[in-house]
Amino acid sequence: MKALADRLREAADLLDRCLTMMTTIGDERSIAYAKFRLAYARGMVGDHEGALELLAEAEVEYEGLGELFDVARCRTSMARHHERLNRLGDAIDLARSASALWDGLGDDVEYLRTQALVSRLYYGMNLFDDAIRVNRRIVSLAEGSSDAEVGNQGGWALLRMADDYVAMQEWATVLEVLDEDAYWDDAPDLAGRMWKSTMRARALYALGLEDEALAIAEAALAETEDADVNSNTPVGTTQALIEQGAAVFSAIHARLHDSQKRVLKVLGRINRWYLDDMRKGDVVSDLEIKKE
Repeated sequence: MKALADRLREAADLLDRCLTMMTTIGDERSIAYAKFRLAYARGMVGDHEGALELLAEAEVEYEGLGELFDVARCRTSMARHHERLNRLGDAIDLARSASALWDGLGDDVEYLRTQALVSRLYYGMNLFDDAIRVNRRIVSLAEGSSDAEVGNQGGWALLRMADDYVAMQEWATVLEVLDEDAYWDDAPDLAGRMWKSTMRARALYALGLEDEALAIAEAALAETEDADVNSNTPVGTTQALIEQGAAVFSAIHARLHDSQKRVLKVLGRINRWYLDDMRKGDVVSDLEIKKE
């Protein structure tokens, strides 16, 4: 990882030198593009403030050139950098502005992607009703579309909507939303299928249907084991799959420990009422045992 970070910094420094050269010999469009690419490199090494400064300059230059497509790209990127810096209010303003531009340009896929960003930002601000409203809009726009990516955005929006209801602990509604989402039944993306299974299991478990929850969790883990997760799979993806598959088991184990605790309390109460202080078995004959 350190070697990769060093290479990214070298790439960013190289782009910085290229930008310095282009400011003297390049045209405005090329300079704006170089700033956009350099901002990406800065973000990759964690310099989000530097990336925002470059993107703001590129946005102004693209606006002067009348390049609305690139203006929308700059605002979308700026929203993401503000999100990384946990400035969610600034991020959501930029994401809405970019979304309006994508809508005006007629780019359905980018519009839906930016709307997905808006919904995620609402979620981060605990504005779950607003997040649900945005996700519902994405689903309605994706319905009936022949574009595979548009359909994919609709599928993810339903999962995010279910997750919004999870955060609100409206478990019956979680199941209703997941029942709407047939996209992930045959989708090739394992992460989406695992997320859906995990939320369904959590909702069933919260509603007291432990056996059904456990069956879904076991099936999800089995699918993870059978999936094409090998040494070439990114570490983050593999870790996410493991965490999603184990989430319900962790909750069940915690519930079992709590049940055992309550059983022991009941036994202790019964012993306090009925146990004879002098009655001991051979195993505990050396221990001092009292009803208290």
